[in-house]
Amino acid sequence: MFFVRDIHSTDLPQVYEFTVKLLKHHIGLGEVSHLKPVDLANLFREGILQGFLLVQSENAAVHQISSGKVEDSGEHAVGYMIFHTDISLQRGCRGVFLDQFYIEPDYRLNHLGSMMMKALCERVLTSNGQYIKLLHQEGLGVEKFYSKLGFINQTKNDPGLHVFEVYGPSKFQTFMEQESLFGFGHSSYLESQYDMPHILVLPFSQIPPEGNLGAMSWCPVSQLMNVPSENTPPLGAKFVIVAENLPKTVHPPLHSVTNGARTKPLGPRFCLFLEQCSVCSWLGPMVNFSGFIGDTSILSPEILFSRVQAWYRASPSIRGAVWEVPSNLFSFNVDDKPSEMTPFQRTLNRLNIMDDTRREGWNIDILDLFGMQKLISTNEDSFPT
Repeated sequence: MFFVRDIHSTDLPQVYEFTVKLLKHHIGLGEVSHLKPVDLANLFREGILQGFLLVQSENAAVHQISSGKVEDSGEHAVGYMIFHTDISLQRGCRGVFLDQFYIEPDYRLNHLGSMMMKALCERVLTSNGQYIKLLHQEGLGVEKFYSKLGFINQTKNDPGLHVFEVYGPSKFQTFMEQESLFGFGHSSYLESQYDMPHILVLPFSQIPPEGNLGAMSWCPVSQLMNVPSENTPPLGAKFVIVAENLPKTVHPPLHSVTNGARTKPLGPRFCLFLEQCSVCSWLGPMVNFSGFIGDTSILSPEILFSRVQAWYRASPSIRGAVWEVPSNLFSFNVDDKPSEMTPFQRTLNRLNIMDDTRREGWNIDILDLFGMQKLISTNEDSFPT
C-alpha cells in the first residue's frame, strides 16, 4: 500500500537524491544541483521548507493510525513534494508554493500523484491557507495533469502572468555587478519633472494570527530603501509602496481645452507590489516580486536593482530573483495604440532580466480554495495498493 507522510530529518538524504533525479529529468544528465545535501537540510531545519514523502509499505496500521506522520522500517520511498508558505497580494491571503513534485517513473499513472496533491490540499486547508501555486513548463505531460486536478493557468488566462528571472550563481553575480550602472548616483529621474520616488517598505508579520496560514498582516514598521531593520527577518515578506512626489510643474485644469483637444491631467504615479522569499531546491533562496498594482512604469532600473540589492545585503544566500509580470495589461503610446511591450517589461530587459515564459515555456498555475475542496471530495482510494 502507499501512504503520504511528512518528511523527517532522516529522510533528507533520500529527498536530496530525488531532487537530483528531477533536475536531470528537466534539464539533462550533465546538470548538477547548486545545493549541497547540508544546504537542503538546513532549509528544512530552519522551517523555510516543508515536504511530503510518498512511501510504499505493508504496515498499514502504523500509517493509518498516525495519519501518515510516522515512518516505519519496512517502507520504501517512491516520491516526494517540497513546498513553502506563499503570500498573494491580489487574493489577500496566504497559501503554499509547491516547488518540487516527483514520483518515480515505475509508480506513475496509479493515481498516486492525485493522492499526494490531496494530502497537500488537506495540509493547506487545515492551516487555513487559500491556494496552492506552482510553476510548470508548457507542453509537458504535467500540464494536462495539473489541469485535470483543477489548477487554473495564470499565464494563459487572466492576469497573463509571465515569469521574468535571473538565477544561478554566475548569472546572478553578473546581475549584482550592475550596481555602478544603475546606482542612485546615476538616476534616470534627475532630468524628469518628478522628484525621486519615495519607497516605503512594510515587513509582513511572520506569525499569522492564531498560527494559521490564511490571514495576512504586516508590522506597522517602515524602513528606508536599503536600510535593514533589526526587527525584520532577512527572508521575511515585505509590502512595497513606490510613489512620486507631486510634479514640479503646476497641474493643468482637469478638463482644459486647447485647440479643441482635451489635455490629460498630470499627477504623481504610484505602484504597489509584494516581495518575498521563494526557494528553488536546486539553487537555494530567491527573492520573488509579485502582485504589481498601479503604474509599473514608475519602476525604474534603479528601483528594481535596489530591491534585489536590499535582499542580497540582508541575506547573501540569495541566488536569484523572479518577477511575476502581468502581460495582458497593454501599454499605450501617444496615439492610444497598444504597444508590444510595457515600460516595465522594457525596464526588465534593460537589466538583462529575460522573459522565461517566452524563452522556456514556464507557466504559473493556481489551485484555489474551491479547487482544493473539490479535489479532496473526489472518490478515490485513500490508500492505493
